[in-house]
Amino acid sequence: MDTEPHPFADLPLERRPNFKEWKVTRGDTQIRVVNWFSLMRLVGAAHLYIDGVEVDRSTAITVSPHTPLLSSGAVNVYFAGALSVKASITWDDEVLLRDELSFLDRMTYKIMQ
Repeated sequence: MDTEPHPFADLPLERRPNFKEWKVTRGDTQIRVVNWFSLMRLVGAAHLYIDGVEVDRSTAITVSPHTPLLSSGAVNVYFAGALSVKASITWDDEVLLRDELSFLDRMTYKIMQ
């Protein structure tokens, strides 16, 4: 469970509000990214797991889609999205996973450049 105090700290990640998960494998390496948030409480977190071990975490509520929010070694995770969270996971310069951005997501992305 979390060490930071918030109303969802005692809930498993999968039961937290707006929970979303992405998984990808590269070679023998398993990468898992988890994101959850509550706009009502202005709390949330993103977690990066490599081979089942949490290697990075962020509690930022807003992010730049041009800067990785999570990273460890060669792995970088970027977040974007206007109405829902979209993720992009890279290994060095290789894109392992990229959610498709909607028209509104792309417009928001351009504004944030």
